[in-house]
Amino acid sequence: MRSVICVGVLLTGCFYVDPVNRKPKIGGVNCRVQGSDRPCFQGGSVHRGDLLVLDVDFTDPEHHESTASFDWQAFQCTDGGATDCPDPPFRTASTPTFQLEVPAVLTGVPALRVELELRDELGAAAAQSPRYLINDPPSLMVRAAPLQDRTMNSFVVGGPIVLYATVGDLDEGPDLLDVRWDVIAPVPSAVPLVETSVGPDLDPRFRTLGKMLVPDRIGEWDVRITATDTQPDLPETTERHLTFAVSPDQPPCIAQSQPLAPPDGASVPIADRTVFQVAVVTDDLDPYPPVPGDSHFGTTAFEWSILAPGAPGRQVLTGATGNAVDFEPGAFTPGDIVELRVEIFDRKRTAIACPDAAATCAIAPPPSCIQRQTWRVEVR
Repeated sequence: MRSVICVGVLLTGCFYVDPVNRKPKIGGVNCRVQGSDRPCFQGGSVHRGDLLVLDVDFTDPEHHESTASFDWQAFQCTDGGATDCPDPPFRTASTPTFQLEVPAVLTGVPALRVELELRDELGAAAAQSPRYLINDPPSLMVRAAPLQDRTMNSFVVGGPIVLYATVGDLDEGPDLLDVRWDVIAPVPSAVPLVETSVGPDLDPRFRTLGKMLVPDRIGEWDVRITATDTQPDLPETTERHLTFAVSPDQPPCIAQSQPLAPPDGASVPIADRTVFQVAVVTDDLDPYPPVPGDSHFGTTAFEWSILAPGAPGRQVLTGATGNAVDFEPGAFTPGDIVELRVEIFDRKRTAIACPDAAATCAIAPPPSCIQRQTWRVEVR
């Protein structure tokens, strides 16, 4: 549209003057991550695989916003300042909204630069070039395991638990991550986390850390582990939790004994010197065979006794504190019925309260976990 100016002094006539077309004004480029409440903004960070949705706030002095045209281009940059961004663009669009997917496999590309040229219907242009840092959060995998797998239960009071955290970071690598551990006990506890060695990582992209915890009370424990990268402006953090229930230390269980005990009322015929033994005891902290080289674990205590024919009562075998005793039938008369008994104890020394006549005894369920074994022997 042209303006008409008419002059009536000395000269008469009208002049047709084209108005000056002023360029649009850009207020800012807006960015959001589709499907997430995580914002992205100029100078902020985005993650690999993000779908960014960009639009622009602008005004046209001539109020012809609806006829504006858009030229979007996205470049991968090899520096964090987004100044070294080789051509060509990897994504372009000419729509008011620009959908940009951050490539999921980017390596060596710390930033993206978006170039927007906005034109009104007469060609006046305005431009803006926002940049977005690529900084994925660290990867963090955690697990907990008992220090020894020969115990009865996974996690018990006094039983060492090893906590593992395997960290990685696509941007800075695993060695620069700050890893923090916080223990939340069922009730306040001063039990420390102790650094423990782990095997080498076969993949250099990851680093595994280990801590040992010896719980001092039953209940639900929570260990919060956080890994934070070294991006100075916008550090990314990943958090994981290890939760586990700690149980009381249970009584030991006779798992293997020799020879096989006969059914109730039956006898084992013995004519030659014979070794009676408990080969395996399962226990949370005091198993047999014992755990070598670790002060957290002890070993089962054994108490052997014998009931000989005509004896007024059962006699404890003094000095028989190991897992086996030799039975010499020559010390008895053929036809004698002799009872040989073993009872086992862990560090709690829980009393075995079953009647003396009971050949086996279980302190607590399950009944298959016994602390007393009796052999009824017939001397031949």
